[in-house]
Parts: sequence; structure tokens; C-alpha cells
Amino acid sequence: MQRPFALMLGASILSLNLIGGQITSVSAQDQQDPKALWADFNHYVLIAHPDLAEAAGETLLKSVDNAQLLKIVENSDYADGFDLTIIRASKVAKTRDIARKIEQRIQAAKIEVSRDNDRIAKDIQMLGEGQRPNRNAVARLTSAGQFAAPQLLETLRDDSQANLHAYVIDAMKAIGKPMVAPLATAMPSLEPVQQIQVAQVLHFIGYPQSLPQLKEVLESADTDPKAREVVQLAFVRLADEADISPSTDAATLYLMLGQECYDSADDNSAIAGYDASNNTGVLWKYTDKLGLLPMNVPGEIYADVLAMRNAKRSLELNENLDAALSLYLSANFRRENKLPVGADDPSYPTSMKGAEYYAMLAGPDRVQDVLASALADRDSALALDAIQILADTAGTDALVNRGSAIQPLLDAVSFPDRRVRFAAATTLANARPDFAFPGSFRIVPVLAEAIRQGDVRSAVVIAKNQDTLNELVAALEELGYDAFGGFSLADVQAELNAAAGVDLMLTNVSPADAVSLYNDTLNNYKLGAVPVLIQAAAGNQVQISEWAANNARAYVTSDSTAADDLRAAVEAAGAAYEGGEITEEEATDNALDALAILYDLALGSKEVYNTADAQPALIEALGDPRVELVEEAARVLALLNSAAAQQAIADAALSATSEEQLSLLSSLSVSATYHGNKLKPAQVEKVMRLVAESDGDLAVAAARAHGALSLPTADAVSQILK
Repeated sequence: MQRPFALMLGASILSLNLIGGQITSVSAQDQQDPKALWADFNHYVLIAHPDLAEAAGETLLKSVDNAQLLKIVENSDYADGFDLTIIRASKVAKTRDIARKIEQRIQAAKIEVSRDNDRIAKDIQMLGEGQRPNRNAVARLTSAGQFAAPQLLETLRDDSQANLHAYVIDAMKAIGKPMVAPLATAMPSLEPVQQIQVAQVLHFIGYPQSLPQLKEVLESADTDPKAREVVQLAFVRLADEADISPSTDAATLYLMLGQECYDSADDNSAIAGYDASNNTGVLWKYTDKLGLLPMNVPGEIYADVLAMRNAKRSLELNENLDAALSLYLSANFRRENKLPVGADDPSYPTSMKGAEYYAMLAGPDRVQDVLASALADRDSALALDAIQILADTAGTDALVNRGSAIQPLLDAVSFPDRRVRFAAATTLANARPDFAFPGSFRIVPVLAEAIRQGDVRSAVVIAKNQDTLNELVAALEELGYDAFGGFSLADVQAELNAAAGVDLMLTNVSPADAVSLYNDTLNNYKLGAVPVLIQAAAGNQVQISEWAANNARAYVTSDSTAADDLRAAVEAAGAAYEGGEITEEEATDNALDALAILYDLALGSKEVYNTADAQPALIEALGDPRVELVEEAARVLALLNSAAAQQAIADAALSATSEEQLSLLSSLSVSATYHGNKLKPAQVEKVMRLVAESDGDLAVAAARAHGALSLPTADAVSQILK
């Protein structure tokens, strides 16, 4: 293309600017006409001068607003090749960013223009001005999408514009799916004539989102007979295409739609009404006086807001629909969790209370439903919300004496996120049931997990033969695990019992045996919440992966025994098991909470919870650098009738100093008082030496331990005669 002399001169000045620096206080670029800058940008992209193209583009964007930019682009000689220019610029590092900015601003301008109310009004009038104006108007209204709905519907309500009604109906049909949400919202409140017209449009578009409103119209005794006939035709057709029974009532249909919205939260593009241009969701409200009114909410919470709206309408039609209440509670919690910091939700009136208020009012059964939904969706934040409500409001009967109602909370004890596991375990432990319930054996190991030091990781391997067992154990040790293994759970049970905890199970047995092994872990107190990493040959991976997709703790990887090949899969399984990062302060608080609960359980819930299952972790905790954990672990160990527990306390006490030593000697005294002397001779000798050589508070603490251990009275005599 031959470029005008003026543009070439401008480019020359631009080149001098780049090469020789700024000539005056105002650069030549700033003095140029934006049209020339747009031409320069295109020209330099096409002849591969990215520096000049970038400079022209940056100056252009500083000199125009979005509407001006769009007008320049649409009226330039480069209008037809604009998309290709942007694509070409995007492939060059130097111009990639400016190309993206230009494209975004042009797209934003197109959206602004298409949604302009004055332009929409003019386009509606043009629908009746002939074939070509009609075609152009429909194209622009289609670009406006759902934002054209208020004026299109208002035209149908205006009898003075009856000459446009047929054209408006055709335009609505052409716009298609974006019309469904606003029109369906208005449907139950429209006059009969408009109900007929809108029903025809919804029938034509064929999108099932309008089913609840159509059925609501059919269920109303006030519906006009002619309108009912047309609405019935639309409803039956849409219900048939959606494979929904035509006898389904409106309340249930609202619930189904709400659940569908809730389940679509990870893909807003699948939800009608989502505006991808600015990541917002559009809610529609209809009043007879004002017509259709839009309300924008942040895209992050759009699915939840829609779920709440539909669940609420479902409850308005049938207040006994428990599933609708459970959906409302789940969506409300998730809405709060996902609302961006600093953002507002105009759909939630300030008169409404927080989500936890309504969950507490709803009661444990509905909150258990929320927890079940959270576990199914792997939503840790929602699960923690539900567990907290259960902990605050549900008594023992509500947690463990309600048949299947316990299942979600018990399932949470095996959830692949340690925060959730710990919250569920503490809730069930604090309930203090007086009888064992299915899965009660899992509680103490989860509490013990919170006590363990974060840098100590343990893994168990179940292998198909000795060679691969050795290779897999070696590979895991190379990855930082303390690994052991065998050919079955029975082979490793003794080591499992002695281990403070297990962080991973790795197996390379056949798919059928792997499934059986996984099921066996469900009833193993040390493995019930541990991720199971299954190695599978290429020919078996599809089969076992399909099964693993429905079992939260199962992960599948290739059958390599090399540490580098295993690393990614092991890290992924481990990360899923641990969940989000826990701060050092939070880890310490959790450990102290767990120790306090274990202490109480050891005193009074022995029939339900076996605190001895935590003994390996408690003994390991005696070596923790956090003194408060050491002291609390010793207090729990003192209540266990175990030689290993008492001997571990004694070793820690004899090697400690200062206040820590006094505390540990006190725990040793408690252990000996409750369970007698279980120390080894060498430990007894050290205690006797400590008595003889200490003074002050240490002497008193040592003497107390000496007496509780029932050591020879000769030591007392010798100290008296000293």
C-alpha cells in the first residue's frame, strides 16, 4: 500500500526520536494525529520493525479513549486486516504486550457501543425499516446480547409499537440463548399477551433454563387460558429435550436449576448471563413499573448467587424442600469464601446476616448436607465452615447417634486436607460419645498426625516382589521418606503399629489387588486417611484411573522405580494429602489442641478412643524442639499403661534441664503413681543418682519421682543421714 507523504514524514520523525533521543520537550509522536499513529503501528508490524510499532502503539493508546480508538480502527485503511495485524504483533516479544492492550481496548469499545441504550433503541426502530436495516439492526442487537432484553421486552409491552412486535420477537429468537435469563425472570409477572410472546421465544430458543418459570406460570391459578396453552407447549418441548418429567413441580425445577448453577462454578462460561468481558455475572429483576433491571455481581461468586436465588425461590414455593435449604447454605458459605477481597456483592442485602447464622438455624442435618457437598467437591474451605458449625451447635446425639448422618463428618476424617481431617477429628473427639461408632478408630491417629514434626515423613510400600520392593523403598528414601514395606498389610502391620504416622502408601500390585488393598486401608487406623499411590503399566492405567477418580485418596502413576520418575507423582499425592500450607504458629496450636484432647480422652473415653494408638507419635514428640509440646506429650504418655511410654518419659526427663526437666519429672511421677515402676535398671540408677546429686526444686521433683517409682527406702535414709 502506498503511504501518504505526511505519514512517512511522521514515521521519520518517530525514527529520529528513537535513535537520537527526544528532540523537544514534546515528542513528535505526541504531536501526531491518532489516525497516523494507528497507520504507523500497522505499517511497522507488517514490515517487521517492532520497536517502532511498539512506540506508535503506546503513544496511540495514551492519546485516545476506547470509543475514539474503535472509530479510528473501523474507518482506517487497515480495518479489514486488523485481526491479522494483532495476531502478527502478538507473535513478536517486543510488540506482544502492546498488541494485547490494543485488542482489549478495541473489544471493550465494541462492547460499550453495542450496549449503549440509545443505540439499542435506534436499532429496535430500524427493525421495521426494511430488509437491510433490519438485518443490520439484528446483528447489532445480537452483539448487545442480554443487554438488549429490557428495551426489546418494553417494546412488546407498548401497544403503541405493535407494528414492531413481530420484528422484536424475531430479533429475540435471533439473539438466542442470551435472551433466556432476562425473559425467564420476567415470565411469571407478565401480562397474558406478553407471556404468550415470550413463551414463543423461549420455545424457539429451546434452552431449559426457563423451565422453572414456565412451570410456575402453569401452576398459577391466575394464568390466562390462552397463555397457559402456549406456555404448556413450550414447557413440554423443553422438558422433553432436557429429559425431565413434565410432572416435575416448579419448586423442584428451581432446585435442579440452582444445583446446576452451583455445579458450574468452575466454568462460568457455561452459565447464561455471565459477562466474560469484565468477569461479572448479570442478575435480572423484573417489576411491572420499571421492567427488566440488571445487577452485576463479581464473576467469582456468580454461580453461587444464582444457586442461592433459585434455592430461595424453591423454598418460597415449598418450604419443606430440605435439599433446597442445604443448597442455599452451601452456596452462601461458598459465596462468602470466594468473594474477592474489597469486592461488594450487591445481591446480598445488608439486612441479611452472615452465612453461619442461617446454618446454625438450619440445624445439624442440613449442615451435614453442606459438609457432604464440600467433600464431594474437594472444597476444603466449605468443609471447614460446615465442621465449625457442627462443632459449635451439634451435641453428641446429633453427631454420632443419627444413623447415616455421621457419615459426612466421619468421611472428613479421611479427607485429603489435614486442616479438614483435624477439624473433623477434634469435633468427633470433643463430642465424647459413650460407645464406639463405625470409624471411631480413625480419630486418635488423626490427632496424632497433628503432633508429629512437619519434616518427618514416612511411607509404606506394598510390592509384588522382592526386587521392586527394594527398588521402591530405595527410591522413596531418596525422596526424603523413611520407607518400609512388604507384600501385604499383614507383613507391615508391626512396623505400622510402631510408626508415629504414615504419610504415603505406594504399591505396584495388579489393579484388582490395588483396589482390594485400598479398601483394606479403610479399616486400618494408621492408613484410613493416607494417600495411596498406585503404579500401573500403560495398558492398565485407563482402567485404574477411572476407578481412582471416584476414590479421593487414590492416585495413579507409571510403573517406573526410579526416584526421578516417581518424584512428581509422590509430590502431588503428598500435597493433596496435606492440603494448603500451614504456618508454624498454626501447626503448634493444632499440636497443643490435639495433645489437650488426647489427655482428656486418656482420662475418660477409653471405651471409645484408644489413646495408645497415639503412643509412637507422643514418644516422637518428646524430641520436639518446642518445649511446650514436649511437656504436654509427656502428660499424655503418663496416662498410658505402657512400659515404653514411661521409659520414654524417663529418658526425656533425665536428659532435660531447667523448668522442662521439672515438668517431665512430674509426668514420670504421675506415670509411676498410676501404673507402677516400669523403668529399666539403668534408668532407675540414673534417677537415684539424680536424687543424690540435685538440690532445690529439682531435688524435690526427683524425690517425688523416686517415691512414686517405689525405689528402695535406703536412698531416703542416706539423704537423711547425709
